[in-house]
Amino acid sequence: MISHELSVRPAITADAEPLARIWVETIETLGRLDPRFRAAPAGAERWRTAFVAGLADRDRLTVVALRGEVLSGYLIGAAQPNLPGLLPPQIGVVLDLAVDSHGRGGGVGTEMFRLLSAWLRTRGIDRVEVRVAARNPIAQAFWRALGATEFYDTLGLKLHD
Repeated sequence: MISHELSVRPAITADAEPLARIWVETIETLGRLDPRFRAAPAGAERWRTAFVAGLADRDRLTVVALRGEVLSGYLIGAAQPNLPGLLPPQIGVVLDLAVDSHGRGGGVGTEMFRLLSAWLRTRGIDRVEVRVAARNPIAQAFWRALGATEFYDTLGLKLHD
């Protein structure tokens, strides 16, 4: 019998290749919601390289979710200084979160965030910031269900010659 039980763990280098497929799927989905999301040439390879490099960063934690033995998502978080002069002096940030379209729901994102939250608390951090695509209602609802509220408005502006 194959186990489909959910588990989360810190990421390892061997996770990069299968997670790159989830990254591509996520970028394609975001691109359908907002055409400003476009993968760069060799974007998946660049993502894999950055993913592996990030695993060595002591101020970053990458966690993965598995259903049985199958990777179904990843979350990349970091501890970083807050803006100068503001409290708290250190904050947590969610740099990237993606879940395979077949694995959404069932607590995948919540369990990965729980592991990141515990890691941040060991560093004395009690606040997390996350950028969420304005045109992604599913991601907006996910973070709001965890208790996130508006803090910044991030605006995009295309520069012209």
